[in-house]
Amino acid sequence: MQAAGPAPNIGTASGAPDPQLGVVLAMVTLVALLGSLLAVISPPQAAHAEVTGTGGQYVPMPDNARVFAGGTTAGVFKTVKVNGVDGLPATGIGAVSVLVTVADAATQGQLVGRPNAADPDTLLMIYGTGVTGNTSNTALLAVGDDGSIRVRTGTTQANVTVDVTGYYTSTQNGAGAGGFVPMSGTRIANTVNGTGVRQGTLSGASSITFQVAGANGIPANAAAVALGVIVQNTGGGADWVRPYPTGGDKGSGVLN
Repeated sequence: MQAAGPAPNIGTASGAPDPQLGVVLAMVTLVALLGSLLAVISPPQAAHAEVTGTGGQYVPMPDNARVFAGGTTAGVFKTVKVNGVDGLPATGIGAVSVLVTVADAATQGQLVGRPNAADPDTLLMIYGTGVTGNTSNTALLAVGDDGSIRVRTGTTQANVTVDVTGYYTSTQNGAGAGGFVPMSGTRIANTVNGTGVRQGTLSGASSITFQVAGANGIPANAAAVALGVIVQNTGGGADWVRPYPTGGDKGSGVLN
């Protein structure tokens, strides 16, 4: 989870090897969290930052729980059972931290997820973008009322895996201090069309600032958020971005 203040920045690498390299921040999505990024239990409830119970606590899995391994059909959601699978508890899961992988993708596409059929999609990753081998990403995704999540690939794929690395306890009966409260995925910044931020390409060493606290149902007093940051590389080269809270420590973590 990336700590964030009221108005995070997204910065690209300074001193990039190719000064002409351009990247477009395709979207920043609260994981469904958000994946992701990503309403915990239907019907959706307003997100909150107050202590109202004991839920929202993170429980890491000692070994990843593999909840899905197999093929997918282009544009068709696959229902993936989570509760009670491979060591996961049968009840009480509000959201999961997932590691999704598309192995040897023959074509490019997007992998999206959602808790229920009525919830909006959350973009989990873009695969097959000219890189051979496997494409993987981590994300947060709320779990539906039936103890399942839904995933969909934009193109037919023969080998897709979904591993759960940990889970957050349900906040159906309230969130505890520091608890994570999943919500339906909502796009808060998109440089492609100017949603919540200036429109245009990010070049090396440039940065953008956008409002998070109080935006699109996020509590104004939220201490941190889980963000899904997706970059559409239009320059054809390698680079990185670094999310960080406005006025705070930039840290050393980057997204390549």
